[in-house]
Amino acid sequence: LHLSLRRQRQMCIRDRSNIRYYDNILRGLHPLFGESEPDDAVRDNAAGAVARMIMVHPESIPLNQVMSLFIWIMLSQ
Repeated sequence: LHLSLRRQRQMCIRDRSNIRYYDNILRGLHPLFGESEPDDAVRDNAAGAVARMIMVHPESIPLNQVMSLFIWIMLSQ
């Protein structure tokens, strides 16, 4: 994908009605947190998308798994 599109596609995750897709969304975002993702902006946008999901429906997010990824992201930048 074009670099700009790769950086912006996570921004589409804003709608509160997406709760039924949270598992699929998290599975889709997960690879963006790996070391194989070369673009820090893509990783940062994915983290922002997950943070917005937590704010809307924290009960639907496995916080014990997500928070360890957030800490890793913060320490790696």
